[in-house]
Amino acid sequence: MKSIIKILIIIGIIIAFKGCNMERSKSDSIKIDNLTNDQWENFKKKKIYFGHQSVGQNIIDGMLTIRNNAYVTGFNIEKLSNKNQLNRNALFHQFIGENYDPYSKINAFKNVINTKIGETVDIAFFKFCYVDIDANTNIQKLFEFYTTFMDTLINEYPNVTFIHTTIPLVSLKRNIKDWIKIIIGKNTIKNAEANIRRNEFNEMLRNKYDNKVPIFDIAKFESTLPNGQRVFFINNEIEYESMAPIYSNDGGHLNQLGRKVVANALLTLLSEVTGTN
Repeated sequence: MKSIIKILIIIGIIIAFKGCNMERSKSDSIKIDNLTNDQWENFKKKKIYFGHQSVGQNIIDGMLTIRNNAYVTGFNIEKLSNKNQLNRNALFHQFIGENYDPYSKINAFKNVINTKIGETVDIAFFKFCYVDIDANTNIQKLFEFYTTFMDTLINEYPNVTFIHTTIPLVSLKRNIKDWIKIIIGKNTIKNAEANIRRNEFNEMLRNKYDNKVPIFDIAKFESTLPNGQRVFFINNEIEYESMAPIYSNDGGHLNQLGRKVVANALLTLLSEVTGTN
């Protein structure tokens, strides 16, 4: 009898799973806020630095697309290779640190600020990658190291506006087997624990710095669908953000649509910062 009940439950789950409508969207349905001429002009007056790895390059590519589609000239986005470039205004970017090692990125950013750009740039920031955080990461230790480091830089370079960034997320790919195990009490959502750690870091960052210093909330934009709905999963009755599947082809890196959405969010934030800096 118990076996029959289990079979019926599984059949019901399969039917329900197949009947679900997956979230879908086309890129032309995304509303991208058009920056004003004044905002683009503000960019041209500033030196901006962005340290990153692969997801950051996705964002840079999205910014280039938005800039080019707006037919903007004079706002350069350049890969930083030598200090002589800093004689002109632009958004400079480069790979820093090593993936899977968040501390290496913190130390690399510190080195760049102290040896190359601290006395030159107007705005500086870097981002972690989703691969820097796994299920076993000591988030409290990382957060304390990061905030101590950033607060020190802010005090040492008062003329630089430092921007904090949340940690990018991944999408949680669920299959029928996952759903069955979740329903019977065995949480096997792929990447769930690592995404929980990322959420924990991001929430601590927002609580400490929100409304105090600029935050580029990558996780917020990655987890928000074009219609404004949020993508999340539940673990022990707590909601956690996850990347909307439509923004990535591999569950972590940004596809063409994701790049456009996140890059637009960054440009909008930078336009606010450059307008007041």
